[in-house]
Amino acid sequence: MNPKKKKGRKERLEPLSFYGHHPKEVIRASMRVDPEKLRKLEEEEAKQERLARQNVPEPSK
Repeated sequence: MNPKKKKGRKERLEPLSFYGHHPKEVIRASMRVDPEKLRKLEEEEAKQERLARQNVPEPSK
């Protein structure tokens, strides 16, 4: 039982569950980043994307 492996898997599953249709999130999840920092980055990116394409609904895949 490796706690490092489990932690990395959990960090990867969190962003994938929220942004599974975005490869950028997957790449960032693979990198070792604090969950708080990752969430802040994702929130900022999500806001920017929503503002960029307000007319286009986000793909819920």
